[in-house]
Amino acid sequence: MAVQKPAPEYQDVPLHLIDEPDGRIRLELDQEKIESLAENIKEVGQIQPINLAIQGTRYEIIAGHLRFLALKKLGRKTIKAIVKTVPKNEIALIRASENLKRQNLTPIEEAAVYADLVDQYGMTKMGIAEKFGVAASTVLNRMNLLTLHPDIQKFIHTGLLPIQVGVELNKIDNERELKKSLRDAVNNGCSLETAQIWVTEYQRSLTYEPSTSSPDRPMTPEFLPRKIYQACELCEKPVEVEDMKMIRVCQTCYNTIAAGLQKGGD
Repeated sequence: MAVQKPAPEYQDVPLHLIDEPDGRIRLELDQEKIESLAENIKEVGQIQPINLAIQGTRYEIIAGHLRFLALKKLGRKTIKAIVKTVPKNEIALIRASENLKRQNLTPIEEAAVYADLVDQYGMTKMGIAEKFGVAASTVLNRMNLLTLHPDIQKFIHTGLLPIQVGVELNKIDNERELKKSLRDAVNNGCSLETAQIWVTEYQRSLTYEPSTSSPDRPMTPEFLPRKIYQACELCEKPVEVEDMKMIRVCQTCYNTIAAGLQKGGD
């Protein structure tokens, strides 16, 4: 009598029966990564199965969304998957756990993970903190990022703006002034100290009172001269661009000068 071979731990599931994850967990899908993954699968095949949960006559992705998209891009009809019967609320927890383990998870994506658990599954911030072993204040602070201006969220998400700088600049409630500050911060760099200076200048401009003795029409706050600051590359303090000095040296000489100045040398 022939020995029956054990069934593989995965099965081939038709792609058209699989639903993509809902919610805001992954804000941007890296198309280059999907294309690279598709090329790799095309060459060596799908090595790692994705995880699916049974939902009636269909399936929901728990983990492996990018692999699903890569195979879909290749025009494949089926995908290797580990299929489980999992309650809806547990799907959310498993998916959140998988996403929080991602090395390239951004602060905004982390905030979205927590927000989905609160909004869609009724979890409390304290409950999330206990479940994933983080401080409740961390959950609260991350979720507060989702209340920032959309442009600030975008720049924090892409790594172009530090969180503290974004939170500070969010105090500028004029759309035009905020966009100007964000443009300067992204293009020229911006420390928290510089952001605080900009916010203070903006708030002072709101109480600007032109002199009544001048016959000329005074400048309105939005047209007042704007100081631009950059961080000094040695002491990292904010310096007005007009006061900065430039020298043309090679990288080796620059490093020598910088090291000498930081040590108080000649």
